[in-house]
Amino acid sequence: MSYFARTKNFGKMAEKGQLVIEYVAMFTVIVLVILYAANNLVRPSMNNFFNKATKIIDNVSNAIDTNYP
Repeated sequence: MSYFARTKNFGKMAEKGQLVIEYVAMFTVIVLVILYAANNLVRPSMNNFFNKATKIIDNVSNAIDTNYP
């Protein structure tokens, strides 16, 4: 195989490798955006949900304690 044929094939291989790296970089950015959104948007609403559930359970527990000593 001549030198020019090898360098031509190497260029195609490098382009394929470059595409793979670009896709991995895009995937990584998308995952980071999803994790950031989950941490900053979903977390407060989940905390609010569990705080409300805890208050309801505490109220029911106190009602049971006062009605059934």
